[in-house]
Amino acid sequence: MNIKFVAVGLVIIGVLFGGTELYWKKQFEQQARDHFKNISFVQSVNEAMARTNLPLQVDALNQYPHTLVYVNLTQNLPASVDQADLMTQMEKLHHQMSCGYFDYLQQKEAEDKHKDFGKAVVTVVEEDQLAISYILKNKQGKVWYEQKQILSQCPEFIELKQSIT
Repeated sequence: MNIKFVAVGLVIIGVLFGGTELYWKKQFEQQARDHFKNISFVQSVNEAMARTNLPLQVDALNQYPHTLVYVNLTQNLPASVDQADLMTQMEKLHHQMSCGYFDYLQQKEAEDKHKDFGKAVVTVVEEDQLAISYILKNKQGKVWYEQKQILSQCPEFIELKQSIT
């Protein structure tokens, strides 16, 4: 009779422990999804563009799991700015805005011994197939640059995934 109580007690403790782990895993995944759904970098990028005196306006449309970032020239390109240089800068900006978050997260996770949020981000990025597209248009609306980045293909994401597992 006492063995039955002990066995039932151990089963209950095991279920509670496993359930708690599953609960927190789902909570961290939801936090990661909420973070990606509420990406808010447009205002800071527009302020940075105003400081550089480039006639660019940035707007974003977040249709989770795909975010579209529109960069529009509000004036004709100044003669002092080369179009090829602008395209090079757009590629760098595109990579930094798409994949740079994973560098930050990897540094943050290095301090955290549990790495729960990093694991949740890896799971969400892989399961939801998050992507960011960048479209640069001139004043007349002609597309000069268009690129789609699937976040799970970022080298920084791959490094994060390897460091967590």
